Amino acid sequence: MSSPMAFARRTMGPRRLRTRLAQLSNSGQVDLLRLQLGVTRRAVTVVGAMTLDEISPADARELMTSIEHEGDDCRAELVDQLARSLVTPMDREDIYRLSRSIDDILDSLRDLVRGCDLYQVNDLARFAPFLEALSAGIDHLELALIAFTDSRASVGRAVLAAKKSCNRMRRLYQEQVAELFAREITADALKERELLRTLDTVGLHLGAAGDALADGVMKRWH
Repeated sequence: MSSPMAFARRTMGPRRLRTRLAQLSNSGQVDLLRLQLGVTRRAVTVVGAMTLDEISPADARELMTSIEHEGDDCRAELVDQLARSLVTPMDREDIYRLSRSIDDILDSLRDLVRGCDLYQVNDLARFAPFLEALSAGIDHLELALIAFTDSRASVGRAVLAAKKSCNRMRRLYQEQVAELFAREITADALKERELLRTLDTVGLHLGAAGDALADGVMKRWH
């Protein structure tokens, strides 16, 4: 009896064969990237609850420790799969960059929660628009991953929308820092400035994730 790979070679053209082999061998890599995004989305939910005073910064910090470990486990499994796989749905470098950028988002959210706990800033409501933009960006990244093997155009639109979320976070950062500097510079204002800087970093990592996906889809469909 011939192997599934030999059968595929006889019945499919070269391009179709490469696509099918990627689906057979490595669909789990896309699933792991989506799982990483899901873990990051949970972290955003925790930060959002903290900004609404539904949980304390100390409790949020404890929850984030557990969530971060889950994200690390997902990334470790993905890296292990990359090392063992012969065929990948996009270039290994782009998968690795995307996974690293998602992990960087999660790490920066952890840093944000830690800062809120250490600095004891009272009013966290100003962070809500950042989290809305970040949630939208994560959703668009997942839509791009869902469509990755089927539609270059759909991936492109989703990545562009994610990049717009990144740009939205950068504008919010600039506007809120300008507002802080228009007031008297106090210790509390400096603390808020540090937290806003961390949120800006989150947005930059979101943009880097979009760039990795854009590079991956360009190479796949070239």
